[in-house]
Amino acid sequence: MKILSKYKSKDLLIHLFEIPIYDSRICLIKYENNKGYEDAIKWLEKSGLKDESYKTDEYRYAYGFVDKQKTKHGFLHLVFMNNCKEYKHAYKNTLAHENFHLVHNICKHHGIEFIDDNANEPQAYLTGYLFSYLSTL
Repeated sequence: MKILSKYKSKDLLIHLFEIPIYDSRICLIKYENNKGYEDAIKWLEKSGLKDESYKTDEYRYAYGFVDKQKTKHGFLHLVFMNNCKEYKHAYKNTLAHENFHLVHNICKHHGIEFIDDNANEPQAYLTGYLFSYLSTL
């Protein structure tokens, strides 16, 4: 795990890191309120990402979501986590849910397929590795 950038305020955590074995850059964005969400969008725009859909209520008020985008930091797997007061009760469940999507995106990006009736060990190890790390942030 290689940490590339960190930003933290009372409203927002942005944690950009890389998983060397998969050459994947991941950006966790954990916001505490609307101000934190707006600051995250500004950070993304400064990184070269201008996606107007992030400014909609569908994204702003989601429990969490995962996306992948090209930015000045390279190709990023984005994990947005809503940690507002009314969402805190579901944070771990949402993180596990979004982690599944993150693992799927990383594996798809690298051509690692899910195979029926197979242990799918690369996905299983990556799931545990990422969840263990993300749950500490």
